[in-house]
Amino acid sequence: MLALDTVPAGADDPLLSADAVVDVLLGAGLVARREVVGGLVSVESAPRRHHNFIATVQNGASYLIKQGADREKRDNVAHEAQVCRYLNTLPNATLLQRQLPELCLHDATAGYLVSRVPAVGTSLTRHLLSSRGVAAHLLDRLGALLARLHAVQPPRGGLLEDWYPWALHLTCPPVDELADCSRGRIEVMTAIQRFDEFAEAIEQACTDWSPCCIVHTDARLDNVVVVPGPGRSRIFLVDWELAAIGDPAWDVGSVFGELLGLWLSSVPVTHTLPTATVLESVRQPLAGMHPAMSRFWTTYCRIANPVEPEHLLQRAVRFAAVRMVQSAYESMRESARMTTNCVCLLQLSMNALARPREAGAHLLGIRL
Repeated sequence: MLALDTVPAGADDPLLSADAVVDVLLGAGLVARREVVGGLVSVESAPRRHHNFIATVQNGASYLIKQGADREKRDNVAHEAQVCRYLNTLPNATLLQRQLPELCLHDATAGYLVSRVPAVGTSLTRHLLSSRGVAAHLLDRLGALLARLHAVQPPRGGLLEDWYPWALHLTCPPVDELADCSRGRIEVMTAIQRFDEFAEAIEQACTDWSPCCIVHTDARLDNVVVVPGPGRSRIFLVDWELAAIGDPAWDVGSVFGELLGLWLSSVPVTHTLPTATVLESVRQPLAGMHPAMSRFWTTYCRIANPVEPEHLLQRAVRFAAVRMVQSAYESMRESARMTTNCVCLLQLSMNALARPREAGAHLLGIRL
């Protein structure tokens, strides 16, 4: 019997405790009783969107235990388990599978899954912030990972549904979205709607949307785990609960948008400086990221072999801009007004949407 917490979390079953996690691992044969008795198994809480734990066996494996805190989130966990099971069992996909979490267990009733994860790793966001430059080989591997994912034959039977980015609706948001909006988020939507060319460019991105393959949909740098090795570091792409059938340019554009957002977030901005001055002052640091972004793109194209790479790049640039709009909106969740960084993100997005070819050359350093 699992040692579950006695306080429910809005679902049919209560949340796992740290002791319960150990029982789960024992029951699944993922750890040995002698390791538990010997104090070789540690369990730490690692909350994000879900009720998470990281269990580590000294000098051994590491496991992520993810449990949904309510019925909707448990459905998301169940979806992630199904996606990972499908990808983990694909024939002739070893190179892709080496960069994915390994699903060990899914309990649909209790709403949790257990995945084997790297024992030592950090997010690509933290890695880039702590290093002096952008490690091109990591972006190279990320490009290869996404290209191999997009080449996978989608499963039959309705496991994956067609997906559409909610950020493309910000030009005309649904009424229920406005009910609980912060003033900062309302300012973001107002800024989009104030400029006709901004709204029209987002609508053009809507027209560009072409769902044709499996996409991660949330290829944020925080979802890329960097693991040091004896040679070069490895990467893993995690958090598959939103995977769906979508446009491959969205995943590619998400990476570009994340890198541009990371660059912009590193810039000290104040309300006293005009947005154009801020963007102009950091042109040189952005140029330092160009080789890595170019390598990401080149590797993706080498493996994916798109029919029209220039057209794909322009769509990816547009979706990178939409992704930055989404980031700006999300960052204003509890804000009373837009921050300078948010304004800069919107300005950068508008420029990229209006002139995607020039943005590819000047912002990403990619010239076709």
